[in-house]
Amino acid sequence: MGVVNLVTHRKLEKLYGHEVILKAAKILKERGRNFKLYIASFGSELQNLKRFTQELGLDDFVEFTGKLEEDELISLLAKSHIFISSAYSDTTPNSLLEAMALKAFPVLSDLPVYREWILEGLNGLYFRPGDEVDLADKLEWAMENLQSLEEPIRFNRKVAEKLADWDKNFERFIDYLANTMERVIK
Repeated sequence: MGVVNLVTHRKLEKLYGHEVILKAAKILKERGRNFKLYIASFGSELQNLKRFTQELGLDDFVEFTGKLEEDELISLLAKSHIFISSAYSDTTPNSLLEAMALKAFPVLSDLPVYREWILEGLNGLYFRPGDEVDLADKLEWAMENLQSLEEPIRFNRKVAEKLADWDKNFERFIDYLANTMERVIK
């Protein structure tokens, strides 16, 4: 395979651990992996992360896109092979659901909130939060096995379509809420 496209589009704040992703990218570079990491977001850490990227010698491997318009983000996610989230704490991120819908394989910090979407080894991988070596190992495994991940990637698309589509699920939620209120009132 040629260049493997990695993407993260979490806000550029300390909470989201982008420095861990950059350290893992340096390890991948040292291991001779062919990749491009797209950091598609904005935030208060932008300049610090750009400086850190230079210090790590990753200028040719990392692209900071800034905030993208919706169609640009969709295009980037659609061409990406692997989605990374290295958050230290989180709620269900839209970025994960978007990546799943657009067929990017998730590699995520091991947080309980992701467990409702990703089963380790089945449709994504987890790494220890803050551990760049564990992240690099998981990314390398996914990069080496992209061809065998086609089924989990299709599964993720179906999960995102079925469970994360607001328009499809809102009516069911309203029905559930109405039924619950009827029982409480009676």
